[in-house]
Amino acid sequence: PLIIWSAFVNQNNEEKYLAWGVDGVLIKACSYRQLKNTIQQCFKTPKYKRKFYFQLKILIKKWNELFTERTGLSADFVDRFKSILWEGLAIAEEYQQWLKFHTK
Repeated sequence: PLIIWSAFVNQNNEEKYLAWGVDGVLIKACSYRQLKNTIQQCFKTPKYKRKFYFQLKILIKKWNELFTERTGLSADFVDRFKSILWEGLAIAEEYQQWLKFHTK
């Protein structure tokens, strides 16, 4: 498993790292028990499922931000909307490839 262990981790960084496919995130001052639990958690769910979950979580956050900030149907809004849709499609396609590979 790939675990990021840093003194500079906050909630936003943790979600970003997990969306990139990291298996676990720990703050620098952690105990042996926390490290052991994190490693055990990494093996409970396949990596592609963890990555998909966090990518989807970030995508939903972007989607919600887009519609709460929306002031009108501007070109910027349409571009951001298309970008989020393309990102969602790419995430879904990647997940489908992993599913095909792991269900054979």
